[in-house]
Amino acid sequence: MTDTLGTMMGTDMADHWTPDEAFFDLMRDKQAINAMLCEVSGKRVADCHVTSTAKAQRGIIRDVLNGTRKDGKQDWQPRYMAFPMTAYTKRGGIDAIDDWHAVKHHHA
Repeated sequence: MTDTLGTMMGTDMADHWTPDEAFFDLMRDKQAINAMLCEVSGKRVADCHVTSTAKAQRGIIRDVLNGTRKDGKQDWQPRYMAFPMTAYTKRGGIDAIDDWHAVKHHHA
């Protein structure tokens, strides 16, 4: 329902939410974190840090977003905050994304 309403209303979550410490603390999936790093700092930085720890990659993302590092996209929002929500991996398992795929044909 959230994705349906957000899509219908054209909601931009950047107007209402920014990544905070709770967001960073909940980031666990290394593949997703590296994809986020690529969005924030670019492919070169993400490729250079593909073997770095998740903690180090989260730190780079945090530093770009808070302005400590100037080599990235400070106005970034994770795909999870878009309407409709999208994933960083092809593994699936995010109920909200699966639910959206089940009803999206109603919004075409």
